[in-house]
Amino acid sequence: MTLQDARWTTAKANLTRVRPLAEQNAVSKKDLDDAIGTELSTRSAVDAAKAASSPPGRNIVAAEARCLPARQPSKRHS
Repeated sequence: MTLQDARWTTAKANLTRVRPLAEQNAVSKKDLDDAIGTELSTRSAVDAAKAASSPPGRNIVAAEARCLPARQPSKRHS
């Protein structure tokens, strides 16, 4: 396990604890926002580390699929 993996594991565990507490208003919205932000940034660090250690282009499609929002079909007017 790399340092990035360990940080992501900790961030996921923290978010798992904080989310239900936020739903009960037992922690602040800021605490929830911080937990979400930390989980997202540590996940990105793991993805970047994996991409850096892989042959060029191997993880680009997977990373883009995970990060980009689902596209809505465009409506064409005839």
